[in-house]
Amino acid sequence: MLFDILFPETTLSPALRAGAAAATAACVAVAAGRPVVGWLRTRKLRDGACRKASATLAHLHAEAGKAATPTMGGLVILLALFVSVLAWGPLAQPAVFVGLGLVLAFAAIGALDDWAKLNRRANGDGLRGRTKLLLEVALALVAVLALAALAQARTELVVPLLGVTLELGPWYLAFAALVIVGSANATNLSDGLDGLASGVVGLAATALGMAALLGAVALTVALPPPPQAELAVFAAALAGACFGFLWHNRHPARVFMGDTGSLAIGAGLGFAAVLMQLEVLLLLAGGVLVLEALSVMLQVASFKLTGKRIFRCAPIHHHFQFKGWSEKQVVTRFWLAGALLAVASVASHLIVAT
Repeated sequence: MLFDILFPETTLSPALRAGAAAATAACVAVAAGRPVVGWLRTRKLRDGACRKASATLAHLHAEAGKAATPTMGGLVILLALFVSVLAWGPLAQPAVFVGLGLVLAFAAIGALDDWAKLNRRANGDGLRGRTKLLLEVALALVAVLALAALAQARTELVVPLLGVTLELGPWYLAFAALVIVGSANATNLSDGLDGLASGVVGLAATALGMAALLGAVALTVALPPPPQAELAVFAAALAGACFGFLWHNRHPARVFMGDTGSLAIGAGLGFAAVLMQLEVLLLLAGGVLVLEALSVMLQVASFKLTGKRIFRCAPIHHHFQFKGWSEKQVVTRFWLAGALLAVASVASHLIVAT
């Protein structure tokens, strides 16, 4: 937006705009990390105040010396994302700025949850799960309705790998909201090890942005080509912010993103998929997030139905910790899986397009 205001007669290609957005977000995240982390330390917003899910996890947490590590570092990602999108977001695509509002709203929910945990309200568990879910669904629906008002929402689901569309009618609004809320909570579940969530979301956002720039979806279905390329700036800024945050969040982390960050970037990722008609692609590009969420659902279902657990601990990244993998091993291997899935998702578009 700022670029368009300052240089109204200059036209940037979508790829250049997305690249500039990613670089700007990464630089802002790296630069802003130190003062934000310092402020969080002075406020004594430390993760060690939170109650862990099991004695084993509490032991691993304490053994790694994380008790004094500040949380709510998602503020760094928010700052980087906002600066980047406001600088490079196309004025002709106001839907991009709807995403900023959605991310900020989910960050507010996460911040309330973090604050409740840090102050040991509700037995240290934060906001009630039902309250959080209702707020998330309401906000997601508002965002989707805003897209509809801007003529950016559709009623059909694009399935690029098959080259078909499925007409969902009015049910599309509910489906799009489900994508956003599901992505937010899957990311929240994945945020348990240093750099895991930020790295995986960064890779998935990169894949979505590249797919939008390639425009493969428009080539595989009988629809007017959507302005996906210009919308890629949001996914690119999100990816850059996540990767820049890794400068401070990689092992051993100097700050945790907290629910403030995980809910925000997860919602942003889901919104990017809805915005660019890439909801199905998100299942592949964000396969690690899907696996994390499924592991929790399967664990809960198995325990309720049979009284037995499938995994030693869920989400699944803790399962591997319980098996003896080091934190760095788990994160590195999950990053590798995320990278392979990101490449596969983009490659699938290229194959179908040709």
